Amino acid sequence: MHFKDDVVNGVPNWFPTRKQFNSEFVNAEYLANIIDFLSESDVSIDPIGRNFLEGSSKITFRDRYVFINWLVLTHSQFSMCSDTLYLAISLSDRFIKANKETLIATDLIIIGIVCLFMAAKIEEIWIPTINDLLSLWNLEYTKEFCSELEIQILCAVNFQLSLPVPISFIRHYSILFSSNNLSQFLSRYFCELSLQDSEACCQSCSLIGASCVFLSEVISRNITSDFSVVWTPKLQASSGLVYADFQNLVKNLCIIVQKQATSSNLRAITQKYSCVGYMNAPNEALNSKAFRSIFLHFRNQIQANQ
Repeated sequence: MHFKDDVVNGVPNWFPTRKQFNSEFVNAEYLANIIDFLSESDVSIDPIGRNFLEGSSKITFRDRYVFINWLVLTHSQFSMCSDTLYLAISLSDRFIKANKETLIATDLIIIGIVCLFMAAKIEEIWIPTINDLLSLWNLEYTKEFCSELEIQILCAVNFQLSLPVPISFIRHYSILFSSNNLSQFLSRYFCELSLQDSEACCQSCSLIGASCVFLSEVISRNITSDFSVVWTPKLQASSGLVYADFQNLVKNLCIIVQKQATSSNLRAITQKYSCVGYMNAPNEALNSKAFRSIFLHFRNQIQANQ
C-alpha cells in the first residue's frame, strides 16, 4: 500500500498531529513517507526463508537459538541501541545462508562479533573496537582476520546495509497506537524473543512488528475477548495489513513467551527485560489476564484443528 494514495489535501486520514508525539526517530510531517519507504524496502529485500539452514549439516536452528542468546548478552554488555542488535542478526543470517555448506556451529561466534561491529559502525555514536568485542569473550582472532571476514560479509549481502528491521516498524506502529510505556517495553520484549524463533525469522519485518505491537496492546489494554478489534481500520490503513496477515505470528509469540517462563537456561532476553527499567515486562505479560486469555484462545484453536 502506498500512503500517498490515501490522503486528503495531502494529509492521510490516520495522520497524528504534532502534539500527539515527539520523537527523535520520527517527524509528523514525514511519518507517512517513512512508513511507506520502510514497507517498500521490506518487500524489496529477499526473505531469509523458512528453510534457510537446509543443506547445512553443521548448523541447526538450535545452534542459531544459542547464538542469538549469546549475541544479546554481548550487545547488552556495550549498551548499544536496539537497531544495532537487529541489523547484526540480519547480517549474520544472510551471511550464514550464503555460506551454510561450509560453516560450522563454532564459526557463529566470530561471525556474530564482526556483524555486531559492522552494525555498530552504522547505528552507534560510540563504536566499540573489534578488539573490545573480542576481548570480552577472550577470543584470539586477529584484526586482519576480522577485516577479511567483514569484506566477505559485505559481498554476501551485496553491500545492502540499510536493511529494514522490525524495531523500526514497532516505533511507528506504537505512535499510531499512542502506546503507553508498558506497551512499548512489551513490544520490544516480544520482538527480541521473536529473533530466536525459526518461524518468525523468515517473516517480513512489518509483520513481526505488527504482531509484537498487537500483542502488547492486547495486554496493556487488558482485552480478554474479540482480540481482532485492537487492529483498528486506522491501523489497517496506515500499515496496509489486516489482523489475519499476522495472526499466526501472534500465536507463535504467545507460545514463545509461555516457554520462556518455564525455561531454565538461554534466557538472556527475558533476564534483560526483567528489571524496573523495563517495567518488568516478562512478568507483566505472564501475570496479565489478557495474555492468559489470548494464549488459551490460540491453544483451543490448535486443539480444534488436530
